[in-house]
Amino acid sequence: MATAYPLYWPANRPRTVHRHASKFKVGKMSFARVRDELLNELKLMRAAKVILSSNIPLRHDGLPLAGQPRVRDPGVAVYFHYKQREAVSAGRDCPSQAFLLALFVQGVTATTSN
Repeated sequence: MATAYPLYWPANRPRTVHRHASKFKVGKMSFARVRDELLNELKLMRAAKVILSSNIPLRHDGLPLAGQPRVRDPGVAVYFHYKQREAVSAGRDCPSQAFLLALFVQGVTATTSN
């Protein structure tokens, strides 16, 4: 069972040993804004049982706490049910969790527009 904290990495996804700089640009979006946009996109696509898993400590409602210092392992995994199937999106090769979540938002938005 996936957990929000600490990071629960998908068993079928290899972990990156050496991270490298990403070529994607997402601007100066805050972690809180990107987290909320991702959750909103998942809500719009009617995803259920969403778990946002990372090494960021949690708020009282179970969501990652914004404004935290960078963690050593910036991996993020998003678990959810979509059309009665379990799904996961995970990544690690980004400079921060906000950056990675912004990429997830872009991917989810592309999925819902198709």
